[in-house]
Amino acid sequence: MKQTWLGVLTLIMGVVVIACGGGDDGPEAASGTSTEVSGSGTSDDTAPLPDFGEEIDGAGAWDWTVTSLGQGTKPGIALSPDGDVLIAYLLERVGEAGFVNVASGRDGQFSIETLQRGYLYGPLDIAVGPGGAAVAFHNHDWEDGAIAVRGASGWDVQRIEHPGHDGWDGSLAFASDGALHVLSIDPAQFGAPEGIEYAVNGGNDWSVEAVGSGPQPYEWGTDLVVDDGGVVHAVYFDATASDLIYARRDAGGWELSVVYEAGDAGRFPSVALDAAGRPHVAFVQSDTPIAEEGRQALNVVYGVSDGDAWAFETVATLDSVVTGFEGARRTVALQVGVDGPVIAAIDESRVVLADRTDGTWATQTVVESAGDPLQVVGLALDANGAPHLTFATTTDNGPLDGEVWYLAPTAG
Repeated sequence: MKQTWLGVLTLIMGVVVIACGGGDDGPEAASGTSTEVSGSGTSDDTAPLPDFGEEIDGAGAWDWTVTSLGQGTKPGIALSPDGDVLIAYLLERVGEAGFVNVASGRDGQFSIETLQRGYLYGPLDIAVGPGGAAVAFHNHDWEDGAIAVRGASGWDVQRIEHPGHDGWDGSLAFASDGALHVLSIDPAQFGAPEGIEYAVNGGNDWSVEAVGSGPQPYEWGTDLVVDDGGVVHAVYFDATASDLIYARRDAGGWELSVVYEAGDAGRFPSVALDAAGRPHVAFVQSDTPIAEEGRQALNVVYGVSDGDAWAFETVATLDSVVTGFEGARRTVALQVGVDGPVIAAIDESRVVLADRTDGTWATQTVVESAGDPLQVVGLALDANGAPHLTFATTTDNGPLDGEVWYLAPTAG
């Protein structure tokens, strides 16, 4: 991977072939049907891209091909071992109009399945591992977390039953033995005395326990990863102290550490491990208190631990991050590839990508929108270290509506 991947995108109008989107007329998983979506070609009948072209010319190792997946919001992305792209997204609506979809495919051709309909909330998370693929989201009808697991016979939606109104801002990871580990929030908004909850399923039953965070609200995200020894590494934002918390669980239980406390720090956190098992984190920070609602400039901060101490540095500044109920809740995504850490970050007008391959960060704007606000970013690295991105454009906030996009890297 080269140090600098791409330059600033010049906004142009283009077209993309859209065979189907989500919404009331989306495909039903129960029927076993799927819908093909093509991300290449032109047609008089196709919808225009809002502010960017079908192909983005880069200035380094990668150019980009853009695919629309149709109606949806709050996407997440994962790659299968054989290179298939999986993008999960949803539409938050009361009743059967709400859905969680997964698009899977490659080269701009996607099959879309609806995993569940109902009053469902994001942000969601998607992961691929020894057990197949899984998607975590909040089922508001159940007032619990929901996990959709794809095995040999298709998708199975499981309920993580637990007292309270659980499963908000969920993140999930596969362990090497195929067990699923989930971190989510039982929010203080509903009176929960313990906010951050951890669940694991190594068979047919879910086991749930409190991490020890005290009361915490939803809105600010969680993330976790499991190392080869079965140790869980998790991050969340402590809303009482406005600090980043790194939580580690081994056979002895949970150990919580405040690892960054300068200013208002730790919202929208992401965690990843490198080949040596060291935890890396990324999150947003401000020297002044971050407003619970509205738009503001925030720093993207990266950190890594050597086992004894953490080292942090500011990677970029986002000019207009949307917070609160309509906020992104996945503003930062971190992965560690063969050449080092990679961060994707988003505000309402830009998608920013940064890599650190030689001790310094190279940060570039991938997408810049002068139209519909951007929301939620997802990042996955393929076997060659190439970054794959997803995000949404927001067309309405009452209720939240938008369109989901996938950016595939091509040789520059």
